[in-house]
Amino acid sequence: MTNDYDARLAEILGAATDNIRRTIAAAIRPAPKVELLAPVREALAKAIVPLQPALARLNAMSPENWQGQRLDYRGMVRLMQEGVPLAWVPPADVIRQLLSADDASSRSKVIDDCRPEILASRLLP
Repeated sequence: MTNDYDARLAEILGAATDNIRRTIAAAIRPAPKVELLAPVREALAKAIVPLQPALARLNAMSPENWQGQRLDYRGMVRLMQEGVPLAWVPPADVIRQLLSADDASSRSKVIDDCRPEILASRLLP
């Protein structure tokens, strides 16, 4: 990626995020359950339109096991910093189990328990 692309992507994401924040702030009142009215949902839908191409490009650039999965990327970064490889393997459902594990010992058990699934995922084309 070029710096121009990075700058443009940051600009688009920033503008869309600001639009979403303003739309939600104007629509939400403190309540135990918030249900957005149709005009607000429509305004939000319009506010995220500029994000769609950028998000699609980001999704396409992600490893296959992350694509379209709605994974907790902050948690994934933490695990990868601990040395747990998450790109390309393991499958997304194993990543979710790793993210919900309480500690390194629990994560090791997830990896051991899911070893056949992890190995099988890399044998697929």
